[in-house]
Amino acid sequence: MTPNIPYEYTDRDLLEEPESYEYSEVHGRPFLDAYERDRASVLDSIEASVSGRCSSDASHWRGLLEAVGTDPSREIERSLPRLESRTKSDVTEFTAAFGQVPDRDQVDQIETVELEASLLGYPGDRPLNGEIARTWLDCLTKRYEVDKRLSARYDSDMDPIDDEPAPCVAYPLLSLVALVSHERTGNLKYLNVALKLGDLLSSRHESIDDQGTLAVTYLALAVERDAMQALATSVGVEQ
Repeated sequence: MTPNIPYEYTDRDLLEEPESYEYSEVHGRPFLDAYERDRASVLDSIEASVSGRCSSDASHWRGLLEAVGTDPSREIERSLPRLESRTKSDVTEFTAAFGQVPDRDQVDQIETVELEASLLGYPGDRPLNGEIARTWLDCLTKRYEVDKRLSARYDSDMDPIDDEPAPCVAYPLLSLVALVSHERTGNLKYLNVALKLGDLLSSRHESIDDQGTLAVTYLALAVERDAMQALATSVGVEQ
């Protein structure tokens, strides 16, 4: 019988007590089972938290999924009607800059969420390994890996402009950008950073009050879980 082990990376708020991921033990299939239980529990919790308060019109979130460029999983398809749909003006906050990734030499500073929205909407016929987009994404993910958090804005060298933290939605948006890049390039470093962001999101989802941020968080975690399941299948790990 395969032993059950706890998933140890979401048992505290990872913004308050960051995880270094150093010297992690290898547990094989039991670890993947623990991971899947953790993500399933969080996804169920998010669905429960928004049930009864959602609009049946999920067109804006469906549009966001189309912009992401991945095929929505069954879990996302089932959840969309139950997730609160935000107004078009609210969604525009995330999507207005889609596809307009600036050259780093052209900006003195950039808002983190605006940068993520630009990268998220980078056209599918121009993969995210395009030089400008890849450079921004690599700098932003490195910033997160080093600081274990995101700032609201950065200068062209990716140094924080001030002490203002990024809004909560910046974390699931960065996870989606990383997952899209993993899908398009096959580079596992992007899946790796998405998994770390997923741990952070799972560790603090109960503290997220904004329903729109919860919806983006749900999408990020569901796409991440699908990517992990696809990877496990591709390397012959039994479900």
